[in-house]
Amino acid sequence: SLIAFALLLRGAGLVAATLALVMVASLAHPALDWKRALALGLALGVFSSLLFVGLLRMPVPVVGSWLGG
Repeated sequence: SLIAFALLLRGAGLVAATLALVMVASLAHPALDWKRALALGLALGVFSSLLFVGLLRMPVPVVGSWLGG
């Protein structure tokens, strides 16, 4: 899941990379269904965007060039 995050961060952006990270990691936990993993991934993606891009001003794309950002 960490490799997927690293490969997706620049091209897809922080939200999509975080979503992919959570979705891949959720496969290791049988009690976590895809709906909860999706909600968790989106929430973490938005929170991390607000924190790292909004507050800390890190030059990370929120939505990458692959997704029209």
